Amino acid sequence: MFSGIEHLAAAERELLRVEGSPLTIAYLDPMLRAQGLSSDRIGDAMEFFQLSEREVYYLLCDCHSVGR
Repeated sequence: MFSGIEHLAAAERELLRVEGSPLTIAYLDPMLRAQGLSSDRIGDAMEFFQLSEREVYYLLCDCHSVGR
């Protein structure tokens, strides 16, 4: 999961990656890479999966899963 992504500027958030995140797992899938997923960075995932900033926040920010 990603921590504190809501506090980053959009340009910083788009370049962010975390080893072992759900995006890393998606990027390891050869079918997704063949279809155009170019990295495990948030910006590339947003483009590929057509996710809004709000959706990324709810799906990937650790504040929605830590301590639950």
